[in-house]
Amino acid sequence: MAIYDGDDKLFQPVFYGYSVNNSNGTSGWKLYKPNTIAKDTCSGWDNSNLRYTPDAAGYYHLIFTHKHDNGGHDDYELEIKVINGGGVHSVQSTGDATSCSCSCIAYFDGSSYYAEFKHYHSNNAHNCITSDRKVNAVAYRLMGM
Repeated sequence: MAIYDGDDKLFQPVFYGYSVNNSNGTSGWKLYKPNTIAKDTCSGWDNSNLRYTPDAAGYYHLIFTHKHDNGGHDDYELEIKVINGGGVHSVQSTGDATSCSCSCIAYFDGSSYYAEFKHYHSNNAHNCITSDRKVNAVAYRLMGM
């Protein structure tokens, strides 16, 4: 049974994007650009700015995962930044040569707050595996306002 807040289902994924198409031969920080947007109930993903802006105010659980099996670098980091006019709130995680994940619960106002998913590679020999949904970002709506 789904729980509703007005017309919106709570505790359901509202965004899910997977794979990555902008990681080949890069070092340093890159904004995550998913190959596939499997779910985006509010059309919140902006592919030109590589950011997610949900249209309903409330609290959201954001998860960003990076896993691969092709080697090519020593380590990497992931970061979720939630940005608004009043500042930046970010969560960062450091990974080893095979996997890394980070998550946060953040408030969005339904218009001006947005999230960026960023990944850092320590050298430019890295190529992410784009199969099997090993690199993905997901957002769950937890509570409306």
